[in-house]
Amino acid sequence: MFGDIGNSFEQMRASERDEVADNLGTHLRERSQTRLSRKQGVRHPSTLRYSCDRWQPALVQERVALGLPRTIAVDGPAGSGKSSVSFAVARKLGYLFVDTGAFYRAITLLALRQGIDLADAERVAALARATEIDLSGDLRDDGRQYTLVVNGEDITWQIHSPEVDAHVSVVAANPGVRQAMLAAQRALAARGGVIMAGRDIGTVVLPDADLKIYIDAALEQRAERRYRQRLQAGEEADLAAIYEGLRRRDATDSQREVAPLLRAPDAIYLDTTSLSLDEAIEAAYQIVLAWERQHQHPTDDKSTAL
Repeated sequence: MFGDIGNSFEQMRASERDEVADNLGTHLRERSQTRLSRKQGVRHPSTLRYSCDRWQPALVQERVALGLPRTIAVDGPAGSGKSSVSFAVARKLGYLFVDTGAFYRAITLLALRQGIDLADAERVAALARATEIDLSGDLRDDGRQYTLVVNGEDITWQIHSPEVDAHVSVVAANPGVRQAMLAAQRALAARGGVIMAGRDIGTVVLPDADLKIYIDAALEQRAERRYRQRLQAGEEADLAAIYEGLRRRDATDSQREVAPLLRAPDAIYLDTTSLSLDEAIEAAYQIVLAWERQHQHPTDDKSTAL
């Protein structure tokens, strides 16, 4: 059923999509309450919410125990919408969103600040090993998807500059940097209740993730999205330059020797080319809930099944 979920969801009318999402949300709440009541021997109040604004570790652990995936790996090329979609789904579930690209962007920013030649692989790798990186679910009130503190400095917004965009693929292809970042990324995932997005999550970082999703989109559409994003942010933007940059990034990411961009064999494919952001979010959320339905515990009350 997973293979067709993205296409079938896209074909629904908006009203049908809303109804499905509402029904699934109600189903999840009711079954969560049923399980907790059975476990505790009492009627459980409606404390599990369908949507959460921030990472809530205690709530997440309850949901994982009730059958939701402990770790969700999301991969895809630049501009496919994987970060925006993953962040939104994480908020719905109360999960922690981890953008692994932020780690490589952070090292890129530091190297550029220090005037390090990015072609000097060992020196850049040494920088990565010596850098303290902390990614948290603190969203502040400025539209961020996470807070990234490096060596005590909040650089959440600085890592998205055009200069970093132009050089991050070189740093991300550095084997020493990737090895240095791997332990930190896996440590975050070990907490559980994590949606991790990147290019090698399902194949390298979290090959045993409970659920894997590969989000894709046509190159032309990805370039258009980046173009609009920069204009909306008040930045100068050249569509042709963005297109060419993404094309080169695709080639670099898919052809690099270490941890190339690949779709894991067991990843569910979601094409967002013709989907709006809201539609892509709902499609991905349905994939999560479909996984949850297929992995119900044997003691589940069958009367609550849709």
